[in-house]
Amino acid sequence: MARQPRKPATTTYARRVLPPVTALDATLKAMGARAPSVDEVTAIRALTRGNADPGQQRRAVTYIMSQLCGVGRVSFAGEGTNTTAFKLGAQAVAVAIAQIGDATLLRFEEMTDELETTPAVDQQL
Repeated sequence: MARQPRKPATTTYARRVLPPVTALDATLKAMGARAPSVDEVTAIRALTRGNADPGQQRRAVTYIMSQLCGVGRVSFAGEGTNTTAFKLGAQAVAVAIAQIGDATLLRFEEMTDELETTPAVDQQL
């Protein structure tokens, strides 16, 4: 009697559904930035609409400077890549914002809900 060929074993795998990649996701990944929190999104939207309260202004600018511009991060990404130049360009934007804004926002490492002011800023106003 001839031997019947074996049927290949079928394996079922659980299918993992991933959310679609958006343009924002791709941009944040290229910049090495984390996704903004709900509060940060709200603050950035209020800032762009011109109705952000002082806490939202600080939260928005802090996210922009630290995550999008890379303040406080190493910009070197290896030899022979354009990534270093890209990161340095983003940091140059942060430097310009800091210089225009008198760099007072760079002094706040942790955001608080209350507005913190410095005497130097109060005297200038």
